[in-house]
Amino acid sequence: MCSFIQESLKPEIFWTALASIGTLSAVLVALFLPAYNERKRIKRVVKLIEGEILRNYNITKNTNKEHTFPFPDGTNVKVTLGEGETYRLLRLNLWEEYKYKLADDSPKDYDKYQDICQHIEALSRLEQIKKEFRPLMFQAEIDSFLKKCREILKYN
Repeated sequence: MCSFIQESLKPEIFWTALASIGTLSAVLVALFLPAYNERKRIKRVVKLIEGEILRNYNITKNTNKEHTFPFPDGTNVKVTLGEGETYRLLRLNLWEEYKYKLADDSPKDYDKYQDICQHIEALSRLEQIKKEFRPLMFQAEIDSFLKKCREILKYN
C-alpha cells in the first residue's frame, strides 16, 4: 500500500491523474448542466402560468358580485363586475406564449393547465355566439373554470 501511495505522488503520475479527474468532471458538468437548467426553466414557466391562472381565478370568483370601493373624498361606490368587465380583465398571455414549449418539455403539466385554460379561451369566443346565449355560456365557462381550479390546483 505504501508503494502505491509513493508511486501516485510522483509528479508525472499525480498531475496526469489530476488532469483526468478534471476532464471527467468537466464532461459530467457538460452533460448534466443543460438538463438541470432546462428543468429549472420549466419550473419557472409553470410558476408563471400558475400565477396567471390564480389571477384569472380571483377575477372570475368575484364576477357578478357587488363590491364597494371608497373614493378619497369619503364616498363609497358600489360596483358589480359583470360579463364585459370580467372578459376584459381575463388574460392568458403567458399561457399563449409558453404552452407549446410546455407541451414539448412537460406534457403532464401541459395537460393539467390546458384543461383549466380552455375555459378562459372559450370566453374569448363568446362574441361569435348569439347575444341571447352569451350570459348562459359565460356563466357556464366561469363555473367550469372555477371548478377545475378547485379540483386540480386546490384553490379555495
